[in-house]
Amino acid sequence: MGSASKLKEKLRSVGGVTIGRVIGNASEFAAMALAARVLGPAEFGKLAYTLAVALISSQFFDFGAARILTIRASLLIGSRARPEDVGNVYGSLLGLRLAVGIVVLPLLVWMGLGTRNIYLAAGLGLGFLMSVVLCASAIFQSGLEFGKYASSVWLPGALRVLGVILLSVSGRASVPNLIVYYLAAHVLTVLVFLSLLPWRGIHLRNPLHAAGELLQLFHFGKWLIAAAIFEVAYARADVLALRFLGTPRELGIYGAAFVFAGVFSLMFISVVAYYVPVMCRASGEGRIDRLKEYYRESADLLALIGIPAAIGIWAIGPTLFPLIFGEQYRASASVWPVLAIYSVCLMLNQTGTVFFALEKLHIITLVTLGTMVANLLLCFLLVPRYGALGAAWTVAIGQILCLVFCWVVVYRLIGVIPNLVRIGYYLGCSLIFVPIVRSISIPMPKLSLGI
Repeated sequence: MGSASKLKEKLRSVGGVTIGRVIGNASEFAAMALAARVLGPAEFGKLAYTLAVALISSQFFDFGAARILTIRASLLIGSRARPEDVGNVYGSLLGLRLAVGIVVLPLLVWMGLGTRNIYLAAGLGLGFLMSVVLCASAIFQSGLEFGKYASSVWLPGALRVLGVILLSVSGRASVPNLIVYYLAAHVLTVLVFLSLLPWRGIHLRNPLHAAGELLQLFHFGKWLIAAAIFEVAYARADVLALRFLGTPRELGIYGAAFVFAGVFSLMFISVVAYYVPVMCRASGEGRIDRLKEYYRESADLLALIGIPAAIGIWAIGPTLFPLIFGEQYRASASVWPVLAIYSVCLMLNQTGTVFFALEKLHIITLVTLGTMVANLLLCFLLVPRYGALGAAWTVAIGQILCLVFCWVVVYRLIGVIPNLVRIGYYLGCSLIFVPIVRSISIPMPKLSLGI
């Protein structure tokens, strides 16, 4: 009965996060697809640039704090630490985040209104709001409150797609209007999550008074902070390279193709979100055998989801991209096969959970540094000559190198790697269906896609 109860709890937790991710993914995909159709490649490229700035700046404002919070709190809980110690971790980092907001947000408002850098200012403001959501979701995750954690995934996406629909129906769908709505939606999201936090277990502290606690936390997570800096340097370097070294049309074509790659990233996070705290707790209890079991289990689940999905999109790409985004995005189908390699490697590389659990955080920094160097170098070499396809090869090659290195390191740490035979089986079965799907040719695209 005990094992059955644990399995049921695990399935419920993973299922809740997965459902939240599915809703969030579908909403985010719908919002981006609608925006691409309404705005056209050139204008959609501007929106993609703003969202890339938001993604990069969210990591800059977070500075690794959400990861530090999740890992440190989970390890403390697993080692039976006092609730006060866990509450201090929550309160110190949350107080620091709120203090930064008081300083940064007025500056960004002035920057957006008083200069021509409206897209940059909007992206930075959106990035800060996203970092607050990250902090709140880390508290839910470390406490295994996966229902609330899932809401941090689907609520922003649901609000985005609602805004795109409303603006499209009213005939006011423009890049400035979409950006203003996105900012307002994330402000509402932050207020909702602040109201959901378990304030009784959070010792909210002034950063000046909690300097000692913060120093201890950042000393614990110093390698994660370094990794966050490197992530800021290369996150969406592909989009930025296309922005400054390519053309707006190439950026729009690539942005449409990467919408699907972004879905894979969110699916990856939904599975890892469950396994990070439970693997950290297993390590805190000294149960390395359970850690190995969780690692191989999560790898198999991600392979089962990611490989067939990536190959499936490749098979139906020539019909899918024009139908979803419009005929002007047909060229996105030729970019996806390369992004499919990136997506599969991303899904298979959940090794960070092992590094977190074993407190081998310096490895995260080394991996991030290597990926940063590879991506930046490849961007300068490939993007000016090959455009969108060069950007796709940049992220794919970087992810391949990262995956191989991480598998080797994990094997040296715990003596196991994912089941490669099973992964090969998933890949082989998926590839068999590509010629079968491609052989279906019906004049009606929607019916062809459905079949």
